[in-house]
Amino acid sequence: VKGFILSAPSYQNSLKTSKFLIIMARLLSRIAPGRAVPVEDLRPHVTRDEAEYKRMREDERDGIQATKMSARMGAEFLKAQDWVAGHIGEWKYPMLAIIPGNDKVINSGVTRELLAKIDEGLVTEVFYPENYHESFNELNREEVFARIVEWCEPRIK
Repeated sequence: VKGFILSAPSYQNSLKTSKFLIIMARLLSRIAPGRAVPVEDLRPHVTRDEAEYKRMREDERDGIQATKMSARMGAEFLKAQDWVAGHIGEWKYPMLAIIPGNDKVINSGVTRELLAKIDEGLVTEVFYPENYHESFNELNREEVFARIVEWCEPRIK
């Protein structure tokens, strides 16, 4: 493994989930794991690029982007976030972490705190204070992709 590239790693949600909903998701995950549950519309929070936002809405209309998730996926997603928080210090691979600073989906502050627990020298953090959640679809995506190429080049030679 030469390394991993993570964009807006989802270690903690910015949008708070009620304890009742978490309990219900865990229960549904056991009794009806495939049951589709609606999720909050996050698309307004993923990019500042109006053209990309419009494309996402078209994809949603065409059935390409999901508007629901299974109860099992929701419960396991939250469980995975808890697990990562307790084990992130065990990470042993090079990582490029692209962190958006204006992310309303994930908590960038918690992400940065957790990444700081990884052995020094393994994490290259690139912080974009203005970016929303999806840096690959943001107005400055060319800069983001250039940083990815710059990080990858010495690792693939």
